[in-house]
Amino acid sequence: QSELCQDWVLLADGRHFTLQSPRFNTPHTHGTGCTFSACLTAELAKGEPLQSAVKTAKDFITAAISHPLNIGQGHGPTNHWAYSRL
Repeated sequence: QSELCQDWVLLADGRHFTLQSPRFNTPHTHGTGCTFSACLTAELAKGEPLQSAVKTAKDFITAAISHPLNIGQGHGPTNHWAYSRL
């Protein structure tokens, strides 16, 4: 398994791009999809271009996964406050 996560983004107009981030071995990934989509929606609502909004959402969720809260047992939540530390 690669040490990098690579996301391929294909837009409706045919444009595409990729994003990369480190892969983290952590059980604290509960809510990653909801967190990513909420951040993406917020960036679009602020008027950010789609490609920029996707990159910001990816950076946000990467920070949230890479700085876990380590609470509870099993699959814990991502850390929504981690992005403010960057």
